[in-house]
Amino acid sequence: MLRAKGGEYLLIPRTSFWWLEYYADFRRHLESSYRKVKSTENGVLYELLKQTFRGGTGIPPAADGSKRKVNGAAQLPSYA
Repeated sequence: MLRAKGGEYLLIPRTSFWWLEYYADFRRHLESSYRKVKSTENGVLYELLKQTFRGGTGIPPAADGSKRKVNGAAQLPSYA
């Protein structure tokens, strides 16, 4: 439902890590269906785009079809 409403990312903050343990099927779904963008002791960020990779690059396409710059570090969209 989040994706259907235009959601592109899901952030699970440290205070909600218990969800990933308690709802193991949910964690497995996230890990098998979406890319983990960043994981630190403060939270986990998943990109909610389907894993349809273009051109064998292993990089999922942007939701708006634009090309993304990938330099080995997680890049979050700027809304400024």
